[in-house]
Amino acid sequence: LQAVEAALTEREREVQAGQDALLDAQTALRQAQDALSALQERQAVLERWREEGQGFFAGVRAVLRARLPGIVGVVAEPLRVPSHLERAVEEALGASLQDIVVERWEDAEAAIAYLKRERAGRATFLPLDTVRAPRRLPAPTGAGVLGLAADLVDAAERIRPVVELLLNRTLVVEDLPTARRLLRRAEGLRIVTLEGDLVRTSGRVTGGEGRRRQEGVLAREREWRELPARLAQAEATVRERKAALEEARARLNALRAEIRRLRERRESLRRDLDRLQEEGRRLERTLTSYEAQVDAAQAAYRRLEEERRQLQERLTALDAERATCDEERAAAEAALQEAQARLERVDDTEARRRLAHLESQRAGLQGRQRTLEATVRTLEEDIARQREQIASRQQRLEALTTALQEQEKALAEVRERLADVRQRLAALEQPAQETDTHIRRLDEERQRLVKGLDAARERLHREEHLLAQATLAYQRAQDTLERLQQDMQEDLGLIQVEAVSATVPAQAPLPFENGVPTLPCVTELPPGLEAEIKRLRLQLRQLGPINPDAPREYEELAQRHTFLEEQIRDLTEASANLRRVLQELDRAMKREFERTFKAVAREFKAYFQRLFGGGTARLVLTDPQDISATGIDIVARPPRKRTQNLAMLSGGERALTAAALIFAILRVSPPPFCVLDEVDAALDEANVGRFREALRELARDIQFIVITHNRGTIEVADTIYGISMGPDGVSRALSLRLEEVPLNGQG
Repeated sequence: LQAVEAALTEREREVQAGQDALLDAQTALRQAQDALSALQERQAVLERWREEGQGFFAGVRAVLRARLPGIVGVVAEPLRVPSHLERAVEEALGASLQDIVVERWEDAEAAIAYLKRERAGRATFLPLDTVRAPRRLPAPTGAGVLGLAADLVDAAERIRPVVELLLNRTLVVEDLPTARRLLRRAEGLRIVTLEGDLVRTSGRVTGGEGRRRQEGVLAREREWRELPARLAQAEATVRERKAALEEARARLNALRAEIRRLRERRESLRRDLDRLQEEGRRLERTLTSYEAQVDAAQAAYRRLEEERRQLQERLTALDAERATCDEERAAAEAALQEAQARLERVDDTEARRRLAHLESQRAGLQGRQRTLEATVRTLEEDIARQREQIASRQQRLEALTTALQEQEKALAEVRERLADVRQRLAALEQPAQETDTHIRRLDEERQRLVKGLDAARERLHREEHLLAQATLAYQRAQDTLERLQQDMQEDLGLIQVEAVSATVPAQAPLPFENGVPTLPCVTELPPGLEAEIKRLRLQLRQLGPINPDAPREYEELAQRHTFLEEQIRDLTEASANLRRVLQELDRAMKREFERTFKAVAREFKAYFQRLFGGGTARLVLTDPQDISATGIDIVARPPRKRTQNLAMLSGGERALTAAALIFAILRVSPPPFCVLDEVDAALDEANVGRFREALRELARDIQFIVITHNRGTIEVADTIYGISMGPDGVSRALSLRLEEVPLNGQG
């Protein structure tokens, strides 16, 4: 038992470690799944952006969506740019990132015709059959110079002319001081730094940082290309984490099975210990019985010895009497011979008379001798039989003595084992209690950790949901910005908008200098400007063409407006009345609920004490601040027990508590009748008696229909209905009205 207890403790420690490992595996799997979900969501977002042309000009989006023949794609798609050069190359290309590469000049003409026909905006096209790159200029070298941008990016061979066209006169350097130093030596070249600062040969410098920099088109394209590999790696990680989780779960299940086996073994050993204790008690009882039998046998032996002694004395007396008889017979025979001799000498008559007398004496003596001989034989037979009985009882006494000695030895061994087992049991009881207490504490800790884990998961899901909403809101803001730019172009004509930041795609510059005004970047709208714009647009749309029927339509609309205003006032008043009625109903419901709850709680406490014969119980609101959404809990303390929740009670205690609650509700608001279906099935006789008395008391105001198998409940019924099945297999209903049944032959 000690070995089993030690193994059980070790397995429980291993189970705790296994549970921790399982939680770690679940956390790792959830993190891997979250990472995979994030990558999948990101892939879906990028795919949607690619399909919708997110971040591109309206004309570029229209051409990409139209899927016209000969379209290779925008410049950003085929470029392979190292991540540390993405910002520099993106700033160097600017709006050219959205130039559309086509196969031939005819494809560009067809796309431009499509844009004009659909009035879908403008786009720049780069036909591969006509694009010619300018001659390369010598690039300076030195510290901080990375080289020409055309040499730092990678693309397919047929796209190289486009790359040369756009980037063979762009020099990439590390920072602005390097660009300042090379400004005179880089004649005819644009200089761009790794931070995206752009320096032109005229000395103009463009740079800075917006409030919030968004990822560029090149970074998005690179991410799109890298996503499949990252997704495959994430899926592999999820599979590995799932395998690890299953392995940890299998290990934990095996440990739990081992714990169940050890607990069963412990219970078996405890049962064996109880059996041995019972066997010891039985052997003690047997020993007592054997000792009583030995005492009885010894008493019988003493009694038989006394009988044998008495028989021996009687036999001795009979032997002496037989010797006396032999002597008398010898004397009689001698007297007979003497008489015969004298007979020959004396008178015959007297002799004959005396001879006859002697003959009669001899016959009497012979009869007495036969009698004595028969008595002696009988006594000898009795002595032999008594001797046999004595020998048999002596053998039985010896057997009993031997068995008694063996039983005493076995009893001594059992007593020794019993003492040893009691010592071991006393030594094991305290560790077992401590182990049970530790197990309960660990279970409570595990439940608390599981609850915390569930709460953390819920918070994580909420944060992920908020992140998705924020991402969606950002995309909507981007779409709104592009739509506003397009609306400004349509409403204001040829304009050039100053770039908001380096991350927001700028509008392609138009080949006009004086005829195109440049609008400044406005970060904050003047107060009321947006409302004024909406008002002016509304007026423009409302003006439309001249309508000669406008006065008549105005009169009709005015009448309609007046009618609708009256309807609105009526509806407003009705809505206010309904709100007042609802508020009054809410107050009345809250008031009635509180009154009924207090009454039911009071009656429930009384019925609980009555049905349980003591104890206490109460009804508790789960949310007292919100009566409309609150729940009700039951906190009960049966007699001689601690206060606990309803779920911790036994089946009979829960049934009796439920009966107390039902009786409390019926007492507060009695219905005309009530149906109870086997509510007393789990109650013992004492509880059934109290249940029956409470039911009889309520029956004065309520008609009860009780379905029960309990005789104690049936005894208080006024009418009994029974359902039985006849020989034909058809159910029949039998009724019995008890007040009509005669008692003791009367009635």
